Amino acid sequence: MWLSLQTGIYKGAEMNKWMRIILGGVGALVLLALLIQLIPYGHHHTNPPVLQEPNWDSPETRATAKRACFDCHSNETVWPWYSNFAPVSWLIYHDVASGREHLNFSECIYIHRCQPERAREKSISTDLMSLR
Repeated sequence: MWLSLQTGIYKGAEMNKWMRIILGGVGALVLLALLIQLIPYGHHHTNPPVLQEPNWDSPETRATAKRACFDCHSNETVWPWYSNFAPVSWLIYHDVASGREHLNFSECIYIHRCQPERAREKSISTDLMSLR
């Protein structure tokens, strides 16, 4: 009986040790997740004004571009709720900034910024665009 009691105490102490390690690790991850929210990159979700859109050949073309491309390639980005939380906010902000840099449908007043054919070919050939 004494041996089984000692073995039970030993197993309990070993289990407590592992529980403390696991809870400490989870606590460290939660603390890290809270601290990275303080990094200011990716939280600036304002859309610049629309200067000029391209001359669309039809309303359907514009509707298709708006549905498929405007979130990354225009100043009319609809920011999803999860774009406010790091590190996802960093990835989304980077993707939108990069998309606007390569092709921005809202700034067609600058001719070099609104060449959809050239940008589409470049994106497809280098696999820059995400599939949506």
